[in-house]
Amino acid sequence: IVSPQAGTTRDTIAESVTWSGLKLRIQDTAGLRSTKDSVELDGIARSEDAASSADLLIQVRDGRQLGPHELLPSTSGADTPTLWVATHGDLLSEERRLGLGELGWLVVRQGGQTGVELVRRAASTTLTSGEPKDGMMIHTARQHHALRSATNHLAEAVDQGLAEPVLAAFAIRAATAALE
Repeated sequence: IVSPQAGTTRDTIAESVTWSGLKLRIQDTAGLRSTKDSVELDGIARSEDAASSADLLIQVRDGRQLGPHELLPSTSGADTPTLWVATHGDLLSEERRLGLGELGWLVVRQGGQTGVELVRRAASTTLTSGEPKDGMMIHTARQHHALRSATNHLAEAVDQGLAEPVLAAFAIRAATAALE
């Protein structure tokens, strides 16, 4: 259900995609804003929970409604890389589009894949930027936790060894799930 009324999104919707060789799980959540509506507050809490474990945040705003206090994308307290996307670029003046771009906003326009492709490329670049050290690079606490979990399960499999092959197989399956 889609509505132009603010505050109607409550659920978190997730889908797995592959962008530029990266397997991603994308979640669409409720917007973050001040409200007293208890149901909307629950949706916002779900959004904040999803954001806390994200490798990349994509904040989407209507470019026509960005006020002066919102023009500079916020970075205060943000440990997670964030892409700031302004929509409705086709309805903005050229000066406004260029100004938003200079301030760090990705300005997308109506026209199908053009906006999606711009966001996809920016997300892929952000997620793969950086210099890997000795082969593998761990970017987030979530990745660190997954690798630690896989290591623990593999150690359990080795401990079980040939004496308990079924338990060892379960531990290997758990390690595989952690790595996925």
